[in-house]
Amino acid sequence: MVSGLKYGTKACCGYGDGAYNFNPDVYCGSSKLLNGQTVTAKACADPQNYVSWDGIHATEAANKIIAASLMSGSYSYPPFDLSKLCHLQPIA
Repeated sequence: MVSGLKYGTKACCGYGDGAYNFNPDVYCGSSKLLNGQTVTAKACADPQNYVSWDGIHATEAANKIIAASLMSGSYSYPPFDLSKLCHLQPIA
């Protein structure tokens, strides 16, 4: 689990359930015939709880956490708050 996000490895928009909810044959928003059955990769209702959007790309919530950490200097040595150099507006 990543800082406040509920699902660290499971894709929000995917097909297959399980730990990853990802099938490389059925990408987000698409349908495909698999084993004689038409399946569709659908988006979840709560993307703010996921790190991965579609098994490949990060969600907006994950990108927000990464950007805030980088801007605050949490991952630099010595720590340097980059946000003091920019006129940033909070992302709601």
